[in-house]
Amino acid sequence: MGPARGLCLLIGRVLLACLLCAGPVASQPVALDPAEARQVAARAVIAGKPAFGLDVAQALLALDPRDVAAATTASRAARSLGRYDQAQAFARQAWEAAETEKERYHASVAMAQALASDGKRTRAQFWLRRAAEFAPTETARTAAQRDFTYVRGRNPWRTNVTLSLTPSSNINNGAATDRIEIGGLGFQLSGDAQALSGTELALGASTEYRLRSGRRTILRFGGSIEAKRYWLSGDAKEQAPTADADDYAYTSAELSFGVMRAPKARKPGAKGPAFGLFDAELAIGKSWYGGDPLLTYTRARVGQSFRLAPRTTGWAAALGEWQDRIDNPRNSLTSTELQLGVSHRFDAGRLTVIASAKDVQSDSTLTAHSATQLTAAYQLAKSVFTAQTTLSAAFEHRDYDGSLFGEERRDDRARLGVKFFFFEADYYGFAPEVGVSWEQNTSTVDLYSTETFGITFGLKSTF
Repeated sequence: MGPARGLCLLIGRVLLACLLCAGPVASQPVALDPAEARQVAARAVIAGKPAFGLDVAQALLALDPRDVAAATTASRAARSLGRYDQAQAFARQAWEAAETEKERYHASVAMAQALASDGKRTRAQFWLRRAAEFAPTETARTAAQRDFTYVRGRNPWRTNVTLSLTPSSNINNGAATDRIEIGGLGFQLSGDAQALSGTELALGASTEYRLRSGRRTILRFGGSIEAKRYWLSGDAKEQAPTADADDYAYTSAELSFGVMRAPKARKPGAKGPAFGLFDAELAIGKSWYGGDPLLTYTRARVGQSFRLAPRTTGWAAALGEWQDRIDNPRNSLTSTELQLGVSHRFDAGRLTVIASAKDVQSDSTLTAHSATQLTAAYQLAKSVFTAQTTLSAAFEHRDYDGSLFGEERRDDRARLGVKFFFFEADYYGFAPEVGVSWEQNTSTVDLYSTETFGITFGLKSTF
């Protein structure tokens, strides 16, 4: 041991002894080893004496700057004293010194608490994800998840990021056939007018700020961006040598404002249906296709939920959208839609059914149409192959106002899907989700008959 280190240890021990002498229960110097001193510091913080606990923890850190337990205790003590910058610095010191999962867990929790108390709740949520990742026991993991939910509920910012990769048999929404018949005559479709197989990469990010206005009302201000990029398969390149995957790239950006209002508290003992959450939203956005401006839009939604029974909820929503097409103004449109939904929880799972009717008005008779749709989703209560499983199906009928090549256009679109969410294979609170989908559009005009099969790989939050 060098003389400098020996002197440091001696000074540290003397300081620790003096601090212990100053304790509320000590009347004379007491000899404690570092483990006992850590307990004294932690108990002091718990007992509401954070200043004393901080002094003892700092004395321990003078002896060993890599003492994780002392650093986390110092962080909690500084937080109790309102010294949030200092609390974060001690938590960072603990994290950098941590070597075991248990040490990383306690350092993460200390940092999250310091950040949350300092009003930095989004960063606190990240550290609580870390805490859940390194939790040494299931109880500790549950505690980190519970704290995450608590902090998120008090965080005015809500941010989500989505990422998915989808190999698909039809990335360009091309025709399912290579020949169509018009007026009794057959025509060969070009390669790029037919379905092209490839892969879609979708990345999205959204953020929202929530401002409480009164006891039951929350105002929402948000924005989002979504980008989809494609790669053509080898078969697609052979089928359409001049096709360029960049021509199918899609990007959209949106700003939104919304309001949510909770229902009035029900009288004790009240039974029967009741109003639930009311929400309304107005959004404006712009889309690009193939790198060129496609359209601008304004969208409005008003919805009301209902509690129909202990296991059943329902809702009604009205939607409107106004699109101004930049590429072809004649295809601009105005649409209105009404949705009715119900969700019921069975012992074996939850069933959700949504029915909707939509009317689209446009100067283009090939755009204007009416549509009805029915969708259903069933989430199984028990896991399948360790995965949370959801089955879905949808059917839509469209009746277009105009004719093409002298033939009235009517489309019937069917979709089947299944999603597997492997929630046990999580990392930092995110787990893989795999979806398999099949979609077929049968049209009276062969050009619009399509079929698509895709497998989507994505990530989803487990809490």
